[in-house]
Amino acid sequence: MRFSDSELLVLKYTFAESDELLFTIRKVFLQFELDEDEQKAIKSLSPELLAVIKKEMIPELDPNVPLFQMQDIFNIVNFQEADVNKIDMEIRARMIQKEYLEQQYEVLIQANVEEKIKLKDLLPAKDKPMANAIINLSARNMIVKHIDTQLHVFKVLAGQKDETVSETKDRLQRDSSR
Repeated sequence: MRFSDSELLVLKYTFAESDELLFTIRKVFLQFELDEDEQKAIKSLSPELLAVIKKEMIPELDPNVPLFQMQDIFNIVNFQEADVNKIDMEIRARMIQKEYLEQQYEVLIQANVEEKIKLKDLLPAKDKPMANAIINLSARNMIVKHIDTQLHVFKVLAGQKDETVSETKDRLQRDSSR
């Protein structure tokens, strides 16, 4: 697990009983309008929560994460593809994804940041070259999937029940006897 005990507590405290803030964070990352209450909610996010959001939304290589939990935006690029052009397009899409996520994180913490990359502009258009359309659409789809996936991680972790060691052993014993 990439999160420390204190980070898990922040997630539990923030998201355990309500999805409302998760929806609001998603709206920021997907460039939807926020109403006044949602804007207030975003402004009230703690520095600790913002750090957890950044850690999950814009993953970077970190020497302190547990074994087998190392990840960033680029370590899932599929180099097994024989076609160099496909690899090139995926890398370009991931570069857009990373830049977009960094941009939207800045919007989350500052609100008055110019959004140079617009999610809606990543959709195909008749007047755009097809190669760019493929890269942009791929980036857009990666962005949308990434945001929903990471928010789902927050929801799942926030909803986890704490177990003592003996409770964990009992549960594992019950599960193994099925």
